[in-house]
Amino acid sequence: STPTTLWLLLLGLAAASVSWSINPAASMDDTYVLGSLVVFYLVVALYPFTSQDLSIVRDGIAAGTGATGAYALVLAAASNLPTTNAGVARFEVTGAGGGEGGDPNITAAALLLGFSVALHSAFQPGISPRRRTFYVLATVLSGAGITLTASRGGLLALIAVVLYTVLTRGSGVVAILALVTVFASALLLVPDTLAERMDNTGTTGRSQIWEIALESCPEHCATGSGLGTFPDVHERGVLTIPDATGDKLRFEAHSIWLETLVELGVLGFILLSGALLLLGRELWRLPVQARHGALAGLIALLITSSFLSNALFKYFWLVVMYGTIVVNVSRRHGVKAGTAQRA
Repeated sequence: STPTTLWLLLLGLAAASVSWSINPAASMDDTYVLGSLVVFYLVVALYPFTSQDLSIVRDGIAAGTGATGAYALVLAAASNLPTTNAGVARFEVTGAGGGEGGDPNITAAALLLGFSVALHSAFQPGISPRRRTFYVLATVLSGAGITLTASRGGLLALIAVVLYTVLTRGSGVVAILALVTVFASALLLVPDTLAERMDNTGTTGRSQIWEIALESCPEHCATGSGLGTFPDVHERGVLTIPDATGDKLRFEAHSIWLETLVELGVLGFILLSGALLLLGRELWRLPVQARHGALAGLIALLITSSFLSNALFKYFWLVVMYGTIVVNVSRRHGVKAGTAQRA
């Protein structure tokens, strides 16, 4: 399919960027990681998944994120939420991209697909009361886990998923109840320091990182500085650009779009954006019932990716793979593109 072709071209561009990279060793390391993820994606894209397989995958995603959300609530109830360097108690999963301490923002982003899948599945007609209860519970628990991360990007994506579900389903009762329950259950347990963070309207340093990247763009954005070299570009910018602000070096981009533009140039940006948008188009053209929460999960990913550098994270590719499985299963069952409808 066209998205698959674009992912392969992106991998080829990343591999080629080693030859002109400002840090060839870093580019080579990240190319190996990207290559393994693309190979995994190809296996998923080519495997003949059945509707039963899709059901197992969907339930596994919902159950996993629901269990994670339950763990977050237990920690919050016991006042044992991990404390960040800034002294704010936020839910995070160890090893979720932030080293030994994890990263609450990545934890939130990783839970959003499960939230989307569970919320969508709770609307399924004709399912048993037990399965509907399972999906509603998974929605509430995963949503509570996202709330307890205090990730503003994660909460924005959560709200977007709920609004999308209300608009496409034509009945927002379950979605609205889920959202109210999520916030009611989580906010009763949040520490005062977490609530204070949510009142903060700043960018927590992202605007400075983005400003330096844009100042460096004339030098790098045409062909790219090489995959995995944004920290090098940031360091050079802080040290050489007269108007650059910031007292720390080698930050990540905190935006997949800006990171790709700097590292892989305009062509890389077009390939990444095109692959995601084409997957979104294929999902949008399916009937609402056949999307199985995949499009909502993709919408959430596009939002969180605007604040995270996550193209090499497994949860990013899980959203892409899940959406691909949904499209392929629908094709095998004769669901035609262009038949999107309200359900």
